[in-house]
Amino acid sequence: YPIIKGTNNIADLMEFEAARVFDRAFELSRGLGEKMLSVKTLLMAMIEDRVMEKLFIRIIPGFISIRKQLRESMKSPVPYRMRFSLFTSQEISPEVMKVLEGALVLKDKHGGYRISVLDIMASTFDYNDEFRQFILSQDLGKEDLEELANWYEHIWNFWRTFNKFWSL
Repeated sequence: YPIIKGTNNIADLMEFEAARVFDRAFELSRGLGEKMLSVKTLLMAMIEDRVMEKLFIRIIPGFISIRKQLRESMKSPVPYRMRFSLFTSQEISPEVMKVLEGALVLKDKHGGYRISVLDIMASTFDYNDEFRQFILSQDLGKEDLEELANWYEHIWNFWRTFNKFWSL
């Protein structure tokens, strides 16, 4: 597996949605005054993302009502719009690097093209206690998150093939 050493080489390994979630996580992290992007802030960005909301609803039908509980357990700030600067760079914490490395392993395990948001979510299970407890309280486990990531990749693979067929 390629070694993830910093933010310089991760963009090529991620799909668009995952990169967008990371962009929002960096924005939120800077707004919170963090020196390095934390797993908790990455999760907060995932929880507030519209695409992730649809994916969470697939595994937890009552997610919209449960999201408030998750926000409170993670002590997430409600106002999501934070300050943004194109000229500010930020480092990734060692825990986030481990999350990315785990997501890369999961991507390869199910034959994904790039790291998806669900690969990241499944990998995050091992690095955030609040998130792990939340998933377990929904009678789910890491295997369920990995299966969802696998399903997600197969759906996108189908659409890529479908679009390729009709573009010929």
